[in-house]
Amino acid sequence: INGSLQSQYRTEAEMELRDALTFRIAATVVDIRPNGNLVIEARRKIEINEEVWMQSLTGVVRRQSIGPDRTVRSDEVSEL
Repeated sequence: INGSLQSQYRTEAEMELRDALTFRIAATVVDIRPNGNLVIEARRKIEINEEVWMQSLTGVVRRQSIGPDRTVRSDEVSEL
């Protein structure tokens, strides 16, 4: 018996991963600075099955950053 085997493998791949986290939380204005900026604070507890998620947010928001629906994007909150 006589035999031969020739093989060659070549692999190329590209992968792109993206993660995002989105949640809404109601905040309270705890202070108004002399320049008109608002200091906000929020806390929320979510229970899913046996997991407990605590969400909190504090920061400073310019009045101009508040949308007509009274929402603010996180990238508009300084000292986050």
